[in-house]
Amino acid sequence: MGPNISKIFLYTGSGETKGSAMEKTITLITVLCLSLVSLHGASVTWDEDPSHSYGWIYDFSLNQDELKNMVDGEGTEVTISRNNGGYVLLFSMEYAGFHDDHHIFNYFGGYYSRGNIHLSMEFEYDGMPSTGEIPMNIKSVESDFQGSLWVREHLYQSSNVTAYGVVKQTVETRGGVDVAMDMDMTTKDKTSGLSLQYSLKNQWDMEMTVQYEPPLPWMPKSTSGFREDINASYSGHLQGMVKLNLDYDLPYPKVDQDIRTPLEGREIIPGDILFKGGNVYELPSPVLGCVNLGHEAVLHKAQVHDYQDVFLMDSLGSRKEARLDGQTYVYQRKPSIDGFFYEPCLRAANEYLGTDVLVLDSELRSSTSFTSGEVEAFRDDKEGFFQERITESGAPSWLLFAAIVGAVFITVLLMGIALFSKKKRPTKYYPEEPYQPPGVRENK
Repeated sequence: MGPNISKIFLYTGSGETKGSAMEKTITLITVLCLSLVSLHGASVTWDEDPSHSYGWIYDFSLNQDELKNMVDGEGTEVTISRNNGGYVLLFSMEYAGFHDDHHIFNYFGGYYSRGNIHLSMEFEYDGMPSTGEIPMNIKSVESDFQGSLWVREHLYQSSNVTAYGVVKQTVETRGGVDVAMDMDMTTKDKTSGLSLQYSLKNQWDMEMTVQYEPPLPWMPKSTSGFREDINASYSGHLQGMVKLNLDYDLPYPKVDQDIRTPLEGREIIPGDILFKGGNVYELPSPVLGCVNLGHEAVLHKAQVHDYQDVFLMDSLGSRKEARLDGQTYVYQRKPSIDGFFYEPCLRAANEYLGTDVLVLDSELRSSTSFTSGEVEAFRDDKEGFFQERITESGAPSWLLFAAIVGAVFITVLLMGIALFSKKKRPTKYYPEEPYQPPGVRENK
C-alpha cells in the first residue's frame, strides 16, 4: 500500500497540517523526496482519505511593514497613510482514486478581496529626488474554481529525472474584478512627473480542459531539479466582459468589450523543478493558478495591451515554493496583495518611468490548514466569511492626528468664548427721584 493521501497534500496542497497528519509524512518523504531509487514504471496507490484544505487569510491592517515592502526599489522609502481590508484564499483537494494508470485528484476553492491601501513614496528617479502617491481601491475581487487533475509518474527525458506530473486538468471558474488606482509621481524640481488614473472591471465564466505533454511537473521524487518545456493544449468556452481605463501620458487603448468565444489553442509553459537548497523547491502551481485564470483569459481575448500572446503562463503556469521543514512541507508563496489585478497599471507606469520601481510583491507566506466545511462555507458566503475575519474599520493614522488637532482647536475656541462672555458688564446709574413727564405736578 502506498503513502496516505494526507501526506501528498502536505506537498501539493500549499499548507501545513496538524496532529496526526504530521506523523504520517515520514513515508511520503522517504518515498517521494529522499529516496534516490528510480520508481519509473511502478504504480503507487494512495489510500483514500478525507479532503485536505489550505489557504491564506490576510488582513492588510495587521501587516503594515510587509505592505510597505511590496513596492520594490533600491532607495525607495514608503509610508502608509491608509490600509484596511485584505483577502481570503481557501481551497480543498481530495484523492478520487486510480483509473487507467492515473491518480485522480478533485479540487475546489475560492478567493475574495476588498480594501484600501494608500502608499506614499520617496525615491530617486533619473538622478533626482522624487515623491509619489499611490492610493489603491479594491472594491471587490472574487473568484470560484473547481476541477480535477490526472496525475502519473513520468521520466523526463531531458534530465533523466522521474517525477509525478499532471497529464490532464479540467477547470471551471467564474468571478470578477473591480479595482481602481490613482498614481501621482513628481521629481523634487517639478521638471518630470507621472499622473495616472486606472480602473478595471471584468467578469468571467469559463470551463476548460488542458492536456500537458509531457506532464506538468507537480511532485518531485528527489532533490534533483530539471528544466522541461511543457506543451499545454487547451479547449473550452469563455464568456465575460472587460472595461479598462488607463489614462496617463503615454497612449493606452481603452477597452470596453463583451466576450463570448470558444477557447482553443496551445502554449508553452516552463515546467521547471528547481531545488533551491535548504530543502526548498520551486515548481508550477496549476491549482493556485486557478485564482486568476479567468481574469487572464478575458484580458487575453479582449486583446488588452501586453496580454495578446498568452494567458496560461501567468495563471496555471505560475510558480510556488515549498520548504521541507523537518518532516513537513510548508508552502510559502503567496503575495500579501495579488498584483494580477493591478498589473496593467504597473506595467504602464514602469514603462513610462523606464524602471521596475513598482512591483506589488512581498515576502513569502506559509499557508494554514482548514477543513473542507470551512472552504464550502466560504464559497457559499464570501462576504460574510471575509467580514468575520478581516478588520475593515479603524481610522488611518493621519485622520486620527487631524482629529486630535481639531479637538484641541475647538477646546481652545470654546474656552475663549467662555472667558469673553464673563467680562464685567457696565454699571447702570439711576436718578434719586422717579422721573415725571412734563406737565405733571406733585400733589402737595
